[in-house]
Amino acid sequence: QLKRFCVEQPQFVVVTSAAQARAQIAKGRIALVPAIEGGEGIESVEDVDRLYAAGVRSVTLVHFVDTQLGGAAAGQQAFNIFERVTGALNGEGLTELGAGVVERMLQLGMMVDLAHASDETSRAVLALAEQYGASVINSHTGARALLGIERNVPDALAARIAKGGGMVGITLSDQQVSRVPDEKKWEGYAPGTCDDTVAHWKHLASVMPVEQLTLGSDFNGMIARPKAGGGCPDGIRNTGDLNALYEALARNGVPAEAIDGMGWRFLELWEALERRADPQALEQALEANPYAASVFDVAL
Repeated sequence: QLKRFCVEQPQFVVVTSAAQARAQIAKGRIALVPAIEGGEGIESVEDVDRLYAAGVRSVTLVHFVDTQLGGAAAGQQAFNIFERVTGALNGEGLTELGAGVVERMLQLGMMVDLAHASDETSRAVLALAEQYGASVINSHTGARALLGIERNVPDALAARIAKGGGMVGITLSDQQVSRVPDEKKWEGYAPGTCDDTVAHWKHLASVMPVEQLTLGSDFNGMIARPKAGGGCPDGIRNTGDLNALYEALARNGVPAEAIDGMGWRFLELWEALERRADPQALEQALEANPYAASVFDVAL
């Protein structure tokens, strides 16, 4: 499907390395990095090799429920469906299989994504990544200090991700950035608008370097996008409105260079992971499932 999409929309291209991404961006194209949200289909460490051979370069280990890889953030459905904050934490962490999967991903220079993970899973993944000297990401989240659900990242884990060179993506989803406390608002603040995302961004910038924050929009068609008002007069209807969000961030103290360099810093993170990859592991992975190597193959 990705291959078909890129054929039909030639301004997009699938890339499987940071170098490919830079080359295609230089040509004015939009680089797509194959990723999987939720590792439910990973039943063995060998499956990581198969995914790599197919072009996948990032995996969100868990999604809405616990899997054979580890524990997911508690209370996700309670908040998403019933708007009920439970404050619960899931005691389930990374499983033995999950640890093996993470280690293999790091050997291959893949991105490990902690979005949707329980705190216990996140801490275990970070411990492994720190042993490897590798970075991890949390691709789309909010600040738990502003909305107390486990799905949102706590300050300590955000700081730990940043210390390891990783990045945290701030979402536009109302399911993670709503109910901002009054003390975090400013004059003219409009709930339900992009101001919510700005408030979460500002908070996380107080506990980690602002340069390691990025947009983790979660534009998947299932969330309520920010309505018109506040810092974004037209709301965030689509990506064409993102400049208004960036302007709102700048008005609230986020440096322009931090906003403008988000994509490049992501590529630098990816390049650092690739440099740490084990050449023998890469060779094994590319041979693991040769027929799948064409799944994301697009003429570059």
